[in-house]
Amino acid sequence: MKYCIALLVLLSVQCAFARLGENLDECKARYGMFAKQGQANVAEAKFYVFQKKGIDVNVIIWKNKCVSISYTKSGGGGFTPTEVDLLQHSNAENQTWTSEEKDGMVNYTRKDKKAEGYHEKDPVKTISFVYVEYANEEKARAQGRETGLEGF
Repeated sequence: MKYCIALLVLLSVQCAFARLGENLDECKARYGMFAKQGQANVAEAKFYVFQKKGIDVNVIIWKNKCVSISYTKSGGGGFTPTEVDLLQHSNAENQTWTSEEKDGMVNYTRKDKKAEGYHEKDPVKTISFVYVEYANEEKARAQGRETGLEGF
């Protein structure tokens, strides 16, 4: 019985978090109007900051979907292991994650290799997930800017 209650709580809380792959309208449906918006590192991408229930959610929308998302506890608190699991599950898109700890960070790779994630080992104040395609695009554009060949 207690496992059923825990599962129901997990599923109800899960609905409160935006996820990789969702569009801006879906993010707004979860959080209401964003608190801030601007240009992301990739020219066609925009970032949005939502705030709800003590959590800042930073979203990057590119090609009409959320390609990067970071969750940060406002006020300096950290995420519990249960919350970390919930956020990881919310961004799994029916895939499993593998994790590796290195230099005080926990790095995730999704089984389909399309997404990655990371957070500090302890305390977990921010947890981030990103599509590999977008991360690669960011890196490529940054390299182009460094050489002065952006746009070639």
